[in-house]
Amino acid sequence: MSKTKKIIFISVALFLLFGYTANLFLSKEALAILYKVINFVVMILVITYVLQKFQLPIFREKIAQKFSFFKGLEDQFKDLKEQNIIATKEITDQGKLFEHLKSKIHTWSQARELQWEERRAKLQKINEAHKKRINIQTQNIHQQRLIKEIFPRVINGTSQQLKQKFKQDQESKVFLKDIISYMHGSLHEQ
Repeated sequence: MSKTKKIIFISVALFLLFGYTANLFLSKEALAILYKVINFVVMILVITYVLQKFQLPIFREKIAQKFSFFKGLEDQFKDLKEQNIIATKEITDQGKLFEHLKSKIHTWSQARELQWEERRAKLQKINEAHKKRINIQTQNIHQQRLIKEIFPRVINGTSQQLKQKFKQDQESKVFLKDIISYMHGSLHEQ
């Protein structure tokens, strides 16, 4: 027998016993007040018993449901908190990786720019050397043209003038040979 049933059984037995004996010693008014108090206590005990017997399991079940619901929310909150920590760490790691890659790209860009500058400088030197070579070749071509075209004219013109001046062939030939050898010598020195 449960504790509540025992208490109700004992209180009913005391009520009957006390009521019978109290009738002998107390006045009717005191006895009425005593019965009212005992009835109140019995009613409280009966209500307590009924609540414990029928309503308490329902309340316990609802409380257990609420507890499991809140426990699930708490577990879900912990999972979300862990996911948030993991996501934050991943974001931080991705940020570090991004900065690392950004610095590598910047370094690569600078190295590439330096290579382009070196290539431009090399090309500029090649162009300058090519221009110098073209200038030298142009000067050589010009000198060769002078030698091939102008010098023979000058020599022929000079030779005719000298022939007229020196009517003797011998003297003019010696003089011409000296001038031609002098001109050839001066051309080769340049």
